[in-house]
Amino acid sequence: MQQKQVVIVQEGTFEAKHYDSYTETLCRVLRGYKKSPDPGKNDVEPQQVATVEVVVSDDLAEEKVKAGQADIIIFVSAGMYYAAKRFRAKYPRLAVYVLAGRAVDEEPFIIPKLVLYNKEALELLLEV
Repeated sequence: MQQKQVVIVQEGTFEAKHYDSYTETLCRVLRGYKKSPDPGKNDVEPQQVATVEVVVSDDLAEEKVKAGQADIIIFVSAGMYYAAKRFRAKYPRLAVYVLAGRAVDEEPFIIPKLVLYNKEALELLLEV
């Protein structure tokens, strides 16, 4: 199993340090998430699902994408909503998420239905 490369963008409405605690928790959860071996495989130990790196700007995240060092981009602020939309338009195969504490410009929160049918995603969502 190939690990997903996750890049967390610690930029938003406030200074980056305001997101430190949340980002540290998110990193710990993502780094600690392991998938049990598939039945019939020789793997005995659960495998780590993702590598996680934190960057302080969307420009640095884009450098990671261009270098092939990102499968998933996570923005930790609703203030980065439009940057996330730009990433999604420019790199359609990249998974892009915005974790927001509030709605953007009175828009509703949007969560893909797939999350509700994916046991691992639900477990991760409930752990955070």
